[in-house]
Amino acid sequence: MLNKETVLERVKQLYTDRSLHIRRGCRIDEMELPQITNHLLEEAVELQAALLNAESPEAVLDEAADVLIVFMHIIIRTSILPPSFLNRVYRRAIERIDLNWTNTPSKVTATKPGFSRRNRGDVPTNDDATTPTGTPTE
Repeated sequence: MLNKETVLERVKQLYTDRSLHIRRGCRIDEMELPQITNHLLEEAVELQAALLNAESPEAVLDEAADVLIVFMHIIIRTSILPPSFLNRVYRRAIERIDLNWTNTPSKVTATKPGFSRRNRGDVPTNDDATTPTGTPTE
């Protein structure tokens, strides 16, 4: 069965084998973190383009997979992160959903709807966080 550990192990193997990127020519274990994070941004933009241009589901799948691979690359490259990091990311994602999303309009702090930095409202406190059903989080 394929899962997050399988993908992570495959990317780890790239490090063990000192693999080269076929289209870019660089060794995975020689890439610096700024280069890898730029690669993540590039892949995210390509995923965005595939979605916004209504490309085929296969094209969207390819770009989503590339984002995941580069994210796993970052996890491995930053040796400060423990092996349990992925589980921590999943738990934090749930916390961030509870902190940043609500179905209660009075809890919204933005001056106007949108995702630009200029119209962000105040950061909600943990007391303001709600689950998707509007009930307070634990």
